[in-house]
Amino acid sequence: MSNVFVIQWNDPRIDFGPARQFGELREVVPRGMSVFRTDALIHQIDQGLAEFDPSRDFVVPVGNPTIIGMVFAILGQQFDTIKVLHWAARERHYVPLEFSINQL
Repeated sequence: MSNVFVIQWNDPRIDFGPARQFGELREVVPRGMSVFRTDALIHQIDQGLAEFDPSRDFVVPVGNPTIIGMVFAILGQQFDTIKVLHWAARERHYVPLEFSINQL
């Protein structure tokens, strides 16, 4: 089964229900984690992504922009291709995207 890695579930008002059609929701970094404690943050990201499989799993880039950048940097070091769920606000659904980080 696929997983959907929500980078940071920052706002409890956001409904990630539509992302469930792509897999089980998993939070990478808990709300309130400080970007100033980089060792702890990197450790948390590594733990949160431990079961990430780029052939089947997706990332939802939501939360603190610094943390989002760190997650993509870490994933880019480990994998060539990453699947992302982009929220199309007007249509109110997620659009799956796949791209190669190393070709950016």
